[in-house]
Amino acid sequence: MARAVQADQPPEEKRKSDGTNTNTSLACMHMLPFISSPTHNHTRKQIRASERARSHFTSFSVVSVRPTTTTSTMTTRSSSLLLLALALAVQAAPTAGAPAADTVADSCNAIRDFVDYAFCAAALRSSGPGASTADRHAHLLIAADLAAARGTSARDAATAMARDERDPGARDGMEACGILYGATSVPALQFMRGYAAARAWDRARSLLSLTGQAGIGCEAALAGAAAAKGRMAAANREFDQLTTMATALLNRVDHVG
Repeated sequence: MARAVQADQPPEEKRKSDGTNTNTSLACMHMLPFISSPTHNHTRKQIRASERARSHFTSFSVVSVRPTTTTSTMTTRSSSLLLLALALAVQAAPTAGAPAADTVADSCNAIRDFVDYAFCAAALRSSGPGASTADRHAHLLIAADLAAARGTSARDAATAMARDERDPGARDGMEACGILYGATSVPALQFMRGYAAARAWDRARSLLSLTGQAGIGCEAALAGAAAAKGRMAAANREFDQLTTMATALLNRVDHVG
């Protein structure tokens, strides 16, 4: 029956049907070059490559964010070491508000059998706030500097009084004081200080017989001039104390420090 119906179709309908099939076939033939063209194949390859890269990146990301046992152990050890370092730093740090040790008191206590403690402490502190934290070697150098400075001022005072003195005996005594200070004790103190700074103890001690000579010698030179002797008494006494302090500190640093 189907064949009969198809055979009975008018020629126009048959041509239309054949034309439709022909057009469809032609359309497919036109698309075939596009589907099978290198450009299209290349696009499909890119899509497949992108999918593979995305899959690889996803799997890599998942693996990389998972901490391994080794990494976790290293992190734990690093944290422990950091905490230990912080604890040691806290222990080593000085306690807030704790007073620093007064080294002036320590040095002056060490020589109090030779020099008055109050005089020693006042002299060292007069050099500045750094004296309270300086070591004994630095205190020795401070004492030598103070003694040399006091000897220089005593020399200048004696020289000036000698020029104005009308009493020949007193004038001669004042001139002797100026010479003893300027030519003997002050240079000896300066050399002793240099040797002590270099810790050349033997050379420093070899000058001790000269460092304190001026005070005693000046007193003796003015023995016959009471008024002039009184004017130099304070300078001579302070110089004697400072040179004694420098000598005592030198002996303590040499044998102990």
